[in-house]
Amino acid sequence: MEIIYEVDKFPRLERGCALSIGKFDGLHRGHIGLLETLIKKARQIDSPSAVFTFDRSPAEILAPQNAPLPLCDLDQKIDLISAFSPDYLLICPVSRPFLEISAEDFLQKIVVGKIGAVSIVEGESFSFGAGRRGNHLFLKDWCRAHELDLTILPSVSMFGAHVSSSRVRALLAAGEVGVVHAMLMRPYRISGLVADGEHRGRTLGFPTANLAEVKTLLPKQGLYAARALVGGQFYPAAVNLGGNPTFGVEKVKVEVHILDWSGNLYGRRLTVDFITRLRDIVPFRSRGELIRTMNADIEEIRSHWSKWILSDTIYRGETDGRAAR
Repeated sequence: MEIIYEVDKFPRLERGCALSIGKFDGLHRGHIGLLETLIKKARQIDSPSAVFTFDRSPAEILAPQNAPLPLCDLDQKIDLISAFSPDYLLICPVSRPFLEISAEDFLQKIVVGKIGAVSIVEGESFSFGAGRRGNHLFLKDWCRAHELDLTILPSVSMFGAHVSSSRVRALLAAGEVGVVHAMLMRPYRISGLVADGEHRGRTLGFPTANLAEVKTLLPKQGLYAARALVGGQFYPAAVNLGGNPTFGVEKVKVEVHILDWSGNLYGRRLTVDFITRLRDIVPFRSRGELIRTMNADIEEIRSHWSKWILSDTIYRGETDGRAAR
């Protein structure tokens, strides 16, 4: 897969290409179906496959104060898309002038003029162009008029509603990481830089890695069973997401206690996959009560570890949270 960071640098392809366009935030089941169909279509028409995505959400430019945190950072998005082996991945820098391009000009000047698409694969919720005035119906009419092959996929539904990035966000806000796992076909993942903390966990017998610079959405506060990726290997982990009310600490932190591993992670980037939410973060009457509860939590994580370590569908290659560029 060749990664291109400027539209103007996309190569002129003799046979054109099959193209899919989207934010691909979180890369859920709907996106997965789209990319699988794109690869099949490219083979059918004997042309390269290309994915067009963005370096950030358009909301970060149009309404930065209301822009939601992404479900995956750019490196993770690259890793996820690369698992499908498209020939090209075009990562477009989002700017206000780009967002002011009309739907017609986007298709004529960029999709056809610069990328050379001869076939387009999109979902029925696709929108594009200034003010998001282009939709799948507009795209159908335009492709028919300009003799471009077009495939529109219906939305994917699970548990009684369409799968979408906004629905995944709502589920994470409710702590439903198991349902999110089903919608993503993999556990929900975050990564952050291991920073120095107060070392309180070590004095209790549960040393933790404190994650800073987490740039993606965090699930609802609580204690989670998770798995941590260290040195290319998964380890069971407990993640305390929130404050430490027992010690009067309200600041929300991400503290990861990795089972069956010891070593120095300071300054390294740590990747964590959420498996299930165990309980709320609550104050305890004593250190002893806190320690007993944590021991019970860890026993629960161990008892289920064998089924939680099952291979993922999409993460075919693990990179400790760093994508190769």
